[in-house]
Amino acid sequence: MTSASFETISIIEFQEILGLTLNEELRELFVQSDFSHQVLNEIERTKVLAEVKEVLQGELKSSGKHRKQEWEQGWHENYLRLQEMSNVDALIPGYFGKYPLLRWKQNWIKPQSKEMESNFLKIMIKSLATKYFDGVQSIYEFGCGTGHNLIDIAKSLPGKAYFGLDWAISSQDILRKVSQQLPEMKLGWRNFDFFEPDDSLMLNSNSGVITVAALEQVGSSHKDFVQFLLRNKPSIVLNIEPISELLDASNALDSISIDYFKKRNYLDGYLSYLRQLESLGEVRICEAKRSYFGSLFIEGYSIIVWSPEFK
Repeated sequence: MTSASFETISIIEFQEILGLTLNEELRELFVQSDFSHQVLNEIERTKVLAEVKEVLQGELKSSGKHRKQEWEQGWHENYLRLQEMSNVDALIPGYFGKYPLLRWKQNWIKPQSKEMESNFLKIMIKSLATKYFDGVQSIYEFGCGTGHNLIDIAKSLPGKAYFGLDWAISSQDILRKVSQQLPEMKLGWRNFDFFEPDDSLMLNSNSGVITVAALEQVGSSHKDFVQFLLRNKPSIVLNIEPISELLDASNALDSISIDYFKKRNYLDGYLSYLRQLESLGEVRICEAKRSYFGSLFIEGYSIIVWSPEFK
C-alpha cells in the first residue's frame, strides 16, 4: 500500500503515552512483539478517509440486546476451537486482525504483523492490571467472552481468585474447559447480563473489576451496571472501552471514530455519568485517558479507572 519505511513503537513511547511502567516480564513481552508499521502518507490517508466515510453512510449493525445470539455463536466457535486445539491460543477472538490498518497517534498505520493489535492490547491490559490490581484478592471481568484477558492477567498476578462473567452461555462453557486445562488458576464463572444486572451476585471484598471492549455493547444503558458496582463496592474498576468524551471531534480520524460509535450504538455518556457521580461524592475517578491506539474505524481502547467512594 505504501513505500514508506517501517517505524516501530518503542517501550519508552508506549510508557509515556499510556502513563505506565513496564516490569521485566512485560518489557520482555514487548520486545518479543512486532510493533513495526508504516504510516500512511497524505494521499493514502485521504483515500482511506473517503472509503471509511462511505462505509459510515451505509447500513451498519448496531449493538444492543438483539445481538446476544450472535455473541453466543461467536464464543461457541472459540469453544469448538479450544476442544480441537486444547490450547488457550484458541481463545483469541476472531475480530483481531480483521482489517489491514490500525490507528496510532491519530493516524492510520499498516502493521507488519497481524498480531500487533492483540499484542498491544495484551501488554496494555497486563500493565494496567499489575498497576491497579496488585493489592486486590479477587478479579472479576464482566463481558469476559472467551476469558483470554483473565488468563493473561493471571500469568502476571498468580494466586488471586478470578471470575469471568458474560451473557453468553458459551462463555461459561469455555471457562469450565479452561479450568480443567489450567487447574492452578482459581477460576470461576457466571452468567451476567449488563442490561439486567443480577443483584444475587455479590462481589468478594477487596475485589477488582475490569471490562475490555464489552461495555461498548450497551450504548447509553450503562447506569444500571454502574449502580450494581456501587452497591457491591469493589476496590477498583478498570474500563478499557470506546469513550467519545476523550477524543477530539476536530480531528478527522477522531471524528470518524465518534461517528462510528454513534452509528453502532456503542457506549455513550459513560465518562460523563461517572463525572456526575464524582461531583456527588459517590465515585472517585483515578484516571481517564485515551490510548491513541485502535482499529480501522475506531479508537476503542480508552482507559478509565475509578472506585466507589466509601461512605
